[in-house]
Amino acid sequence: MAAAADGSSPPPDYGERITEGKADVYLPKSVFYNPVQEFNRDLTILVISEYEKVLREEKTAKKLKKAQKEGWHNSIKVFIFHTDRGCEL
Repeated sequence: MAAAADGSSPPPDYGERITEGKADVYLPKSVFYNPVQEFNRDLTILVISEYEKVLREEKTAKKLKKAQKEGWHNSIKVFIFHTDRGCEL
């Protein structure tokens, strides 16, 4: 039985070892694998990653706009914790 790249053993009923990028996948012989679709899988991951980035940027911009609308943009609040008196602003 061959060891994986990280030294771990594959499942006992593994079939063919497939490597795509940094991933090693062991597929039973009954599973269909199309190596031609590797580019499609990579492209899908890239598109989903970029979409997530855009959503995160939009969410941050929305929060900033709300903060500016509520007048938080020119103020900084500092909380000081005193062991004997608690918190003060």
